[in-house]
Amino acid sequence: MVQLEKNDLVILSSRVIPGNDRAIGNIIDHLVRRGCRVLSGSSGSGELVHTSGHAFQGEQRMMIDLVRPRSFVPIHGEYRMLAAHARTAEAAGVIPSLA
Repeated sequence: MVQLEKNDLVILSSRVIPGNDRAIGNIIDHLVRRGCRVLSGSSGSGELVHTSGHAFQGEQRMMIDLVRPRSFVPIHGEYRMLAAHARTAEAAGVIPSLA
């Protein structure tokens, strides 16, 4: 479980799929109400955070090393991809959490 706190930064690097825009807007609103800072293409932040396609393992590791997240939740892709991405984060020193 991930617990978000005031001033935590949440980055949504995917584009909003048409039809999901209201649900994503609700999630962003909820995060902002909790005091989180949210960067996304639809948050009005003006940041260019969209990523295209899936990164290679080395690119994923580099991003984890640069960002140094306390929590890491792979959420897009097939299960085997999610599991591999989680292993990369763990190898980078992100402590795994129990679901």
